[in-house]
Amino acid sequence: RDLPMGGDLITRDIARFFNVDFDRAENMKFGGNLGNISPRTLQNIFARHVELFASELKRTLEFFTTNLERDHVKSIFLSGGAAATYGFASALEGETGIPVHMVDPFRLVGVDPNVFDSDYLMQVGPSMAVAVGLALRHERDKADA
Repeated sequence: RDLPMGGDLITRDIARFFNVDFDRAENMKFGGNLGNISPRTLQNIFARHVELFASELKRTLEFFTTNLERDHVKSIFLSGGAAATYGFASALEGETGIPVHMVDPFRLVGVDPNVFDSDYLMQVGPSMAVAVGLALRHERDKADA
């Protein structure tokens, strides 16, 4: 089931609510300078989107659990740009009762700390999952794609 929700919707809601352009709203979403904007109001916008997505995902999981004779979902792994949205992982875990983990595509990749900032890699990791996965493919995998 496709859930057409994501960080872009949150950014557009922030832009509309605070009457700012998309780039400014995106910056605010990721903790940039809020100026005279209340962080509490921003958290309320996050909460609305997080609750909506969590409840939709819970319904999807219930559908599959009810209609398919398979093992229940034991863990949820989040990736993508919106994965680190304030309160998202904890709300999803609370709504579904399933442990939620952030994807860390750099976990098993050797990284030189003199070249790459480990804090930065942890921050961008969830949004880099597809890129890292593609980079790790073997040449023979590319021929089959």
